[in-house]
Amino acid sequence: MCGCCVLVFSACRINKLLINKLIHRRPQRKNCGLRRFGSYKTDWTKNQTFSWMGEGKAVPVIFAYIFVIFIWATTPLAIQWSNSSLAFITSVSLRMVIALLICSVLMLAFRMPLVRKRSDWMAFVAGMVGLYPNMLIVYWSAQFIPSGLMAVILGLYPFAVGLFSLLFLKENVFNPSRLLAVCFAVTGLGVIHIDQFYMGNDAVFGVLGMMASAILFALSTVWVKTIGTSVNPLRQSTGVLVLAVPAFLITWFILDGEVPASIDIRSIVGISYLSVAGSVIGHTLFFYVLRHCSMVSVSLIPLITPVLALSIGAVFANEKVNEYTIAGSGMVLLSLAIYQGIFIRLSRSKIKSGVALQSLRVTRLLGNLKKQSIDIVRLVIQ
Repeated sequence: MCGCCVLVFSACRINKLLINKLIHRRPQRKNCGLRRFGSYKTDWTKNQTFSWMGEGKAVPVIFAYIFVIFIWATTPLAIQWSNSSLAFITSVSLRMVIALLICSVLMLAFRMPLVRKRSDWMAFVAGMVGLYPNMLIVYWSAQFIPSGLMAVILGLYPFAVGLFSLLFLKENVFNPSRLLAVCFAVTGLGVIHIDQFYMGNDAVFGVLGMMASAILFALSTVWVKTIGTSVNPLRQSTGVLVLAVPAFLITWFILDGEVPASIDIRSIVGISYLSVAGSVIGHTLFFYVLRHCSMVSVSLIPLITPVLALSIGAVFANEKVNEYTIAGSGMVLLSLAIYQGIFIRLSRSKIKSGVALQSLRVTRLLGNLKKQSIDIVRLVIQ
């Protein structure tokens, strides 16, 4: 429990530094390192806000980013609960159907049209790749490997994002320090779950499935970033579900097709949480964050969430936290600091502080010399 407290405190400190780095940008750097798509332009320094209608006062971007991290961190535990009495295809299909119903009600309540122009459909298709077949593969892979190892493999996501960003956006997010940081983070995730690598032969299916999921999700993220940044986040989430739900239902009918006779309370809680928080709120906020943040900031989310997920699991599900967990989590937090250049920023601040202190000392010395010179002149005159 002490180790969990240390991890949570360290994560909070790192997240605070990351948030400060994301918010406090110099005005002359347009879009805080973002690319401009179409006529849309954003700046973190202007405290952008989120609303379901796309207007008015609501959630600032940085809080949306934090909410996405929290939702992603709690998703693994919720998936385990939802699968406690249901088949994986039934669980994920039911989650998507409920999410579509909620989004449809919200769209009707706000009187928002689903499609404003034909290009919106392409944005929906791009986002759909992140749900179908991606989520289907994730739920299928969970049958063969532990959730911890799934988080390790999902650490490949930043690599894939960087590759697709270079191909589609012509935006090279990699440099030597970031490559080192990502490798260090993946190594740390491997250390966290080092005792889970010794598994049966079927584990290879889960490993390959999660690798495919990381690539598909990265492709969907960059694709949406390229063509879908002008679409309202709620419309984007609803449009993605409109396309994905029929595919999930057809797959459920082919692979299973049986209505569950009974559902336990854990499955109800898990599916309810994943439908509302995971699919409706989580996906809507994610599309909003994707709309306003650079690919570098978005690709950090899968690296931050495993450490928080471990802490949540230890507190609420009494999951074991050993020395490998503490050491690996520390490596992940350190890699995040390297990835965002926090140490470079701190060193620069220290140098600036040192220069400012020396300047103050020189100013004081010159002032004393001036005062002594005035005293000497007065004595000579007298």
